[in-house]
Amino acid sequence: MSTKTCTKCGVDHPATLEFFPPRKHDSKDGFSSWCRVCRKVDGRAIMQKRRATAEGREQCRAADRRYSRTHPDRMKVYQ
Repeated sequence: MSTKTCTKCGVDHPATLEFFPPRKHDSKDGFSSWCRVCRKVDGRAIMQKRRATAEGREQCRAADRRYSRTHPDRMKVYQ
């Protein structure tokens, strides 16, 4: 089994979908250059930074409202 090194953390992982998300359009091996753990940590940091500003909080609320309107079947009903 081949391995791939995450360019963010530098750890070698098996080159499988379990460790690397797919990225077929611009990657030779079909996997992202960052491992799933690094992508998750980075995504959380971006969201925390975005929510720290008033404008960012309003953008998140607007996205939540849009999702609620377009996916009413997925919203929990509290009664």
